[in-house]
Amino acid sequence: MDVLGLGVLIAGESGIGKSECALDLIVRGHRLVADDTVEVRRRQETILIGTCPELTRYHMELRGLGVINIMELFGVASTRSSKRVELVVQLERWDPSREYERLGLDDAAYEILGLRVPLIRMPVAPGRNIAILVEVAARNPAPQGARPSRSAGAGRNGSSRHCAPRRARDAPSRSTRGSRCCRRRTKRMKSSGARDGQRR
Repeated sequence: MDVLGLGVLIAGESGIGKSECALDLIVRGHRLVADDTVEVRRRQETILIGTCPELTRYHMELRGLGVINIMELFGVASTRSSKRVELVVQLERWDPSREYERLGLDDAAYEILGLRVPLIRMPVAPGRNIAILVEVAARNPAPQGARPSRSAGAGRNGSSRHCAPRRARDAPSRSTRGSRCCRRRTKRMKSSGARDGQRR
């Protein structure tokens, strides 16, 4: 899914509600990349790109409804062909005996093709709107370390650029500029006086 520009991979066991969550996100204006099967390839050293197989592109399977065409129902803007995988949301059945993360300090990761992707474990229970929770996770400025940002003033090659102000000794002072103007005026007066003497 493309949620607010962030590539979110929704994972979980069969029948837990991944497609229903994705459909709810599409209704809220987000975009589908793939349903059920996601092809992930590694680009460069730290980039994972998720795409949809040609056979199931733009389609979604929903229990009770069958296979639906997302593009025909919601328009072209509701789908996209590929997206970078930047966050994994793992849907899990609610276990009352288990302690779940409540402070957002868990530094969990989901490994794909040798790369660690930030992971959020989302417990599923009656009454919980998972789509809204996924949207909030994507809206968060840095969900579990996602969205690595470039430092301010960094160039395209990642190097930091900083324009330091000129030092006081490098900038000419007002007194220096004033003395230079006086010297120029004195020279002009002397030269004009010499020309007047020659004329006389």
